[in-house]
Order: sequence, then C-alpha cells, then structure tokens
Amino acid sequence: MGKAGGRAMQNILNYMIQQYSEVIDLYTKARAAKIKFWHDTDDRFTDDERDSLIMLASAFSAILRRTYRLFVTEQGLEPTAFWDAYIRLAVFRQNVLFSEDWKKVFKLDEELHRLIKKTSNPEFIEKIFTGDISLKWLTKELGCLGDAIR
Repeated sequence: MGKAGGRAMQNILNYMIQQYSEVIDLYTKARAAKIKFWHDTDDRFTDDERDSLIMLASAFSAILRRTYRLFVTEQGLEPTAFWDAYIRLAVFRQNVLFSEDWKKVFKLDEELHRLIKKTSNPEFIEKIFTGDISLKWLTKELGCLGDAIR
C-alpha cells in the first residue's frame, strides 16, 4: 500500500475507532457476557446478555455500513483501504465479535442464534459474530447499500 493508500486506510480506521468508542459501554457488557459464558458451566446467556451481544453486532454493522458509504461510495476511496481498516478494527481492536468461536456458541445457546435470525439482516449479523467475511462478500453487501441510496 502506497502512502496515499496508507493515509486513506488510517483515516478510515480513525473514523471507525471514533464510531466504535460511542458504543464502548455496550462493548463492555457484551465482553463481560462472553467471558462469563466461557468460564461458567451454564453454557447459556441471559436475555440481557443476548440483547447486548446482538446490539453490539448491530452497532458494528451500522459502523461498517456508514464508514463504507462515507469513504468508498461518497469519497471514492478504494475498497481495499476500507478492508484494511476493517481488519485492523475487527482483529486488533476488540475481543468480542469476529471469531469462529461463535459457531460453537450458537450450538450451545440456540436461543442466541434464533434471535440473530430475527434481525433485519441476519446473514450480516451472523457474519459479524463469526468473522466469516471476505473482501468480495463485504464489498458486495455494502455496495448494495450505495445502490439503494442513489
């Protein structure tokens, strides 16, 4: 990535981090629920914990959609700069979502998975939990948003 691409990625990442900081209380609740789940023998979340987890995934969905719209659709930056920023946020800046561990959790707490299926975009929300997202899939998913806005 050249200097211009690196600056674009950093600007995108800074925006994502600023947006992410606005949901830090929700993140803290969701992280506590995940930690409790793995260290408790109950293997189930409470209703409030499920709500916090789904709200956090929905918040991340909104952050990704808003960021893509602002930087790729409106400003014309490369989707790869968005992708690099997304990876840095998802992998290095948080410890709740974007993890294959959720596939196991969905089998242990089927109610959480059932509630995800009731969200407005269950495929995207589930992928935010599991991290099963590719650049091609994400740009297609978020690119559809740009088409709807125009």
